[in-house]
Amino acid sequence: MDRDQLLAFERIVRVGSFSRAAADLGIAQGTISARMRVLEQEVGGELFIRMGRSIALSEMGQAFLPFARRALEVLDEGIAAARATAAGEQGSLALGLLDSLAGGFAARAIAAFRDEHPAVDIDVRAGNSDEIAQLLRDGVLTLGIVGWTPPPAGLQALIEFRERLVPVASPAHPMARGGAVTFADVIASANPFVLIGWDEAFTDAVRAIPHGSGAVIEAPFSTARRLLRRRGGVAFMTEDLVADDLLDGYLAEVAVSDALAFERRTTLARANTDEPLSSVAEAFIAAIRQAAGTLVM
Repeated sequence: MDRDQLLAFERIVRVGSFSRAAADLGIAQGTISARMRVLEQEVGGELFIRMGRSIALSEMGQAFLPFARRALEVLDEGIAAARATAAGEQGSLALGLLDSLAGGFAARAIAAFRDEHPAVDIDVRAGNSDEIAQLLRDGVLTLGIVGWTPPPAGLQALIEFRERLVPVASPAHPMARGGAVTFADVIASANPFVLIGWDEAFTDAVRAIPHGSGAVIEAPFSTARRLLRRRGGVAFMTEDLVADDLLDGYLAEVAVSDALAFERRTTLARANTDEPLSSVAEAFIAAIRQAAGTLVM
């Protein structure tokens, strides 16, 4: 029993004639008759009562009709779902993000992707690089952004990003209102300097500067941002994440005369596998590439 047989049966019932049903379906009358013979064999009896040139549903046909129509509906829905999935319009995406990417280009990419693909289910999980990497290897996540370039064994790099780190503070902070200061002055006199562990090179550079007890507080991005907006010190943050705060005047960039060109590098990765990416994943990769713009390496 196949879709063509069910479709022929339903069409005959609808138009009341084998010949008109064949014409509607664009097939020969002999073909539609052959389909009905095979279908009746599978069902186990006659579906139609033939009375000269007219036909009527048999008792068996009447019982079978609602199930045939339901089967056609389900098949049509399945075909539509498969085609939508192949086009990236339907499906699911499990995405892992670093906690510090709750805003910025990753959030813009998710919003843009959602607008274009409203039927796709999106599961976003936040964590550190090690956690995301393990979830990718285990197949729990489809895609994830990790804080390594290149990523470690077991992961395949898809896009690498480079974000400039800028020193920022509340506009009321003395270092935001004065002239240029040195990198060492920022660490020792920011009161406090809020250290976000963007990468090992940046953390090592900060810790190499002599500073007194309490001069440096280590905190995640979300905590650091709240501290700074309450006039609590200076921190280096990715330019993309604080762009709106700088524009709205909640934060101000601190002029540092001798700061190195610090940057945070991250990678959009997947598990290292020979399996092709789904259309949904490909569509999201295009969305995040668009959202990141010049941050793509």
